[in-house]
Formats: sequence, C-alpha cells, structure tokens
Amino acid sequence: RLPPQQIEKSPWSNKYDPPLEDGAMPSARGCWDSIHVVEVQEKSGSGTMNLGGSLTRQMEKDETVSDCSPHIANIGRLVEDMENKIRSTLNEIYFGK
Repeated sequence: RLPPQQIEKSPWSNKYDPPLEDGAMPSARGCWDSIHVVEVQEKSGSGTMNLGGSLTRQMEKDETVSDCSPHIANIGRLVEDMENKIRSTLNEIYFGK
C-alpha cells in the first residue's frame, strides 16, 4: 500500500490514482443542512413564550465554473443567499408584527 502522499484523487472523475480498493467516494449529489440554535434567558417582568417550528426552502441555480468562480464559491453564494432569505422571512413572520 502506498503512503497517502503518493495517492492522488482526480476532482473531475473522483477516481484515485493509483486506484484504491477501499477509497472513499463522495456522493453523486451534494446537500446542505442548516441548523440555527437560539438561547433565550427569562428576565423578571417578561412573559412566557414557546416557539418551535421548521422551515424548508429549496433553490436550483445554474452557474458556470471557472478559475475565478469554482464550485465552492458558487455553493457559498447560494447558501448565503438562501440563509439571508430565510432570516428575512423569519424576521417578517415573528418580529414584523
């Protein structure tokens, strides 16, 4: 078995060179899961509130890939845009009243 320094994995084919029998392969599709945790501390004079729920959004976008805009940069912008939209929606629902 070769040391890790002598094994390369192609970003285009996801294949190892030289081939590995037990080489880990990424899934064919990616996924992002975002969890936000909020801590609330009760102070005297405040009422009691229980808030819970779930919010799911999905977006598809075609982007070009280049040296200036690799996959990770495109994914980062997509995640940031969606997080901002979700934050704005929550702000309107819970704090806009």
